[in-house]
Amino acid sequence: PYCSRKFNQLVMRIIGGETGVFCPFCRKRMEINLENFSIIADTSIMVGRIITKDLATSSYFKGTRILIPEELYISDLDRKRSDKRKGFSREINELKEYRECGIIDLKPIESFGAETSYEKDVQLIRLAKRHSAILLTKDRNQAAVASASVRTIFVES
Repeated sequence: PYCSRKFNQLVMRIIGGETGVFCPFCRKRMEINLENFSIIADTSIMVGRIITKDLATSSYFKGTRILIPEELYISDLDRKRSDKRKGFSREINELKEYRECGIIDLKPIESFGAETSYEKDVQLIRLAKRHSAILLTKDRNQAAVASASVRTIFVES
């Protein structure tokens, strides 16, 4: 159904309220199953509530383990406006509800330690690598850099 080239990055688009995943080369829609994969999302994904929006419609993230690097999110959110922090809090609360229903697994992970001197994007990539997780991001540059070493889903908006 797609060009069959090997790649480490997928493109996700939200079209008419539904999520679609596409090949980054030929741009054809792909049917994928992310069940049993671990996902680590950057702050913009959490603020934009991308995961819960998907779970309410297309369910690509059903059955995944969402890794939450709490300290990293908190340090990043301290620099954001209050409306962004509210979007993040709402996403966390809804993810907890999905966990209670058995739709996803939600796991806090330690994000600091020896890596505190690295910038947030580098830390997320290292955490994704350490946990064999897929990095979910809305940042095109981060997706390009990350896809060299970890599986990545770039969310176009």
